[in-house]
Amino acid sequence: MKTYILNFSVDASTKNTEIQTFSVLGFKNLQSERPNILTLNDELIKPVQRLVKLKQLFELLKDVTPINHPDCLATTQMFNNFDQLAYEVNEVKRWKEICASVSEETRKYSLFQLVDKSTKRIIAKAARSSGSEATRKVRLPLSGCFLYSQTVFNIKTKIPNEFY
Repeated sequence: MKTYILNFSVDASTKNTEIQTFSVLGFKNLQSERPNILTLNDELIKPVQRLVKLKQLFELLKDVTPINHPDCLATTQMFNNFDQLAYEVNEVKRWKEICASVSEETRKYSLFQLVDKSTKRIIAKAARSSGSEATRKVRLPLSGCFLYSQTVFNIKTKIPNEFY
């Protein structure tokens, strides 16, 4: 990043004033409809991608902040928080994909006929769920075992009522 900034020449870039004027007017119209956007780049990337970009930004800030700087600890904590948040978002996405896959496989092989009604509801709800609910609450009964966070437990657990 520093190399790019040092090697970038403003004189080397040419600007087309017509395109620039059109872009500025278009962005102002977009801002009038959505006042919470700060830059056009915010609209060009998906919200989940913003999280990754923020994590990368805070990692860069953490790396270039000297240890004796007063904001060093806060910057490190911010990076750690975004790193954990990115991990949790990835886990939610992964669990949602697993649940959708299990749901699709059960439909594909007509396994729904072999499971009871409550298990069907669990699989269907887990496939539709979003947010951290998927990582915290999804327990899929598999042959008397429960699959949870990549670990299979041979325990008899009552299924929470919130899945019914």
